[in-house]
Amino acid sequence: MIISELSRNRIKGLSNSSLAVLKIIAGNSSITIKGIARNLHLSERMVGKHIQKLKAIGAIIRIGGDKGGRWKLKFQSSHETTRDSSG
Repeated sequence: MIISELSRNRIKGLSNSSLAVLKIIAGNSSITIKGIARNLHLSERMVGKHIQKLKAIGAIIRIGGDKGGRWKLKFQSSHETTRDSSG
């Protein structure tokens, strides 16, 4: 994944676990915290802390509620931006 310089600076200090959470969200925007926890073999509370970090640096936002919502990446790779430019 090619990440812009600005994005790279934002995620530079993140732990491997936070980066893993970000990668999972990038691959499945509708995944739940429980689903992320199951994939990474972490507690839901720990995943929640990683998500809070990602929100704090502006990497992700939650659109909609816990049940029917989805995650949105606030910065994307140049490939994803090109692919998603339709709308």
